[in-house]
Amino acid sequence: AGLERGGYRLIWTDTPNKVARNAEDRSRGANLIYSIGLSTDPAGKITLVQWEGPAFKVGLTTAGTITGVNGEAFSPDRLRIAVAATKGNGPALELLVKTGEIIKTVKLDYKGGLRYPSLERIPNKPAYLDDILKAR
Repeated sequence: AGLERGGYRLIWTDTPNKVARNAEDRSRGANLIYSIGLSTDPAGKITLVQWEGPAFKVGLTTAGTITGVNGEAFSPDRLRIAVAATKGNGPALELLVKTGEIIKTVKLDYKGGLRYPSLERIPNKPAYLDDILKAR
């Protein structure tokens, strides 16, 4: 409600905003916290799991490393492409995850594709948020 009073609304897009894109470029991993509920480093190590997100619900933790995505070797780009393909009636996302000496296949029940937060200006409403964030 505060954002809307400031003249903006939160929307979800399938492309990261500039800040998110720069952060992913620096980390070289995959930040899919708003879609499947996890982020990884470049080697597939799970670095963050969103509470109650799809990854959390299937038992993934930061102790695991994703070694495969839909039957192919892990890469951050391959993971992003596979998540994007889940949108609508796309194929299920299947991850091969190694935790310690245990390797298991995990299917995520997720059909939302890529999701990134963004702010959208509300037409015909004062943009107080612009005034608040203006450089001094």
